Amino acid sequence: MKKHLILRVLAGIVGIYCILLGLCLNGPHTMIAGLATGFLDYELPEDSSLVFAARMIGVYMGFFGVTMGLVAWNPIRNRALLTVAVVLLVLRAIQRLVYFDELRVAFGISTQKNWGYVTTMVVLAALFLVFRLVLLRDMKTATPAATA
Repeated sequence: MKKHLILRVLAGIVGIYCILLGLCLNGPHTMIAGLATGFLDYELPEDSSLVFAARMIGVYMGFFGVTMGLVAWNPIRNRALLTVAVVLLVLRAIQRLVYFDELRVAFGISTQKNWGYVTTMVVLAALFLVFRLVLLRDMKTATPAATA
C-alpha cells in the first residue's frame, strides 16, 4: 500500500473536495449563491430554479467523492473505479469544450477560467489513467501467492 501512496493521497483529496462541495451544494440558498459567484462568477438571482439544479449536481459530486474515497482506501480492490473516473472526467472536459460559448454567454465564465477547468479535468484524468495502468501492471507482475 505504501507503493500507492501518491494515488491514495490524490484520490483522497479529490474525494474530500467532491464530498464537501456536494454537501455545500445541498446547503442553504446563500451558500449555493456564494459558490456560483466563486466558481462561475455568476450572481444567482434570489428565486432562481438553478438552486434545485445545483442540489442535484451536489448529489452527483458527493457520489463521485465517495468513489474516490474508496480508491484512496483500497486502490487495488477498487481499481475499476479509476477507469470510471477517467471516463467521467474526460466526458466532463469534452462537455465543457462543446458548450464553451454557451457557458460564457449564460454565466459570463471567462475563457481563462473555462480553460483552467478543462485543463484540471484533463490532468486529473491523465493522472488517474496512469495510476490505473500502474495498478494493472502491478497485478500482472504480482506472484500468485501474493494475490491469493
